[in-house]
Amino acid sequence: MFTELKHYMGLGRGTTSAKEKAVAGATGMVAIGLIYFAGLSFGQNAYIFADCFVLIPIAATAVLLFSVPHGALSQPWPVIGGNVVSALVGVVCSNYIHSPLLAASMAVGGAIFFMNYFKCIHPPGGATALTAVLGGDGVKHLGYLFILFPVLFSAVIMVLLAIILNYPFKWRLYPVHLFHLTHTVQRVEPSQRKSEITLEDFIAAVNQHDSYIDITEESWVELFELAKLNAEKEVIHPKEIKVNAFYSNGQLGKDWSVREVLHRTKATAKHAGQVTFQRVAGTTIGNIETCNVEEFRAWAKFQVVKKDSFWQKCG
Repeated sequence: MFTELKHYMGLGRGTTSAKEKAVAGATGMVAIGLIYFAGLSFGQNAYIFADCFVLIPIAATAVLLFSVPHGALSQPWPVIGGNVVSALVGVVCSNYIHSPLLAASMAVGGAIFFMNYFKCIHPPGGATALTAVLGGDGVKHLGYLFILFPVLFSAVIMVLLAIILNYPFKWRLYPVHLFHLTHTVQRVEPSQRKSEITLEDFIAAVNQHDSYIDITEESWVELFELAKLNAEKEVIHPKEIKVNAFYSNGQLGKDWSVREVLHRTKATAKHAGQVTFQRVAGTTIGNIETCNVEEFRAWAKFQVVKKDSFWQKCG
């Protein structure tokens, strides 16, 4: 019964080391101290109300950037875009909706909608929108300037601090793209594998990563099983290579690549047909290359299409 209760409560086992927990706390502490000092210095010089020197929801941002630096919601665009969009929605609601109850509700709901729309979901953004409505006379006096200071100011400074303070710890480089550019994982070729990948292997990999990953073990299980189901689908190399279509080699990790066919010439008695393509995903994006049609067909496992920023199999 207690085990079931833990699942309902979302009480998962810790996957990070004591060292990682200490680093997260220490860097978060330093970041808040520095951002308070920066806000205090700028705010006093700009004659801004004392209660607006620091954006209070930025503390929640600090939790994400220093506890989950590789999380999707912790990356620079969600941090900056999410806070700024939410602040704008909050100020508009505060100015044009006279009922505090309705203004607060509309501000948070609108912030959630627009953060989703602009792909910058950042949970503290909801608190930023609410602050714009219920933040008091200081925030009210700032009006639309609230978006620039303290919101944009605090968000940009926090992102810069996350880059600097996480940099000495190579396993938590920020942004996450920087981590992947500098972090290499030894690749095991399919021919070298002696056993099937198991869920336990995934959990062990999470522990080795030593950075908090915002997903429950139950979700790991579901994703793992769905991935296996997709892998079992029959892979047929495309018979026809179409111009302006996209194809994937179906590989994993840094070997994965997507190509867009730019031009194709027909085969003749003397020359094989040629395909001119551009790499649009994976490594060396933007490279334009040429190969014969059969080589391209052998490389391409299936045609893909981009939906909601993700590449998916056609059909």
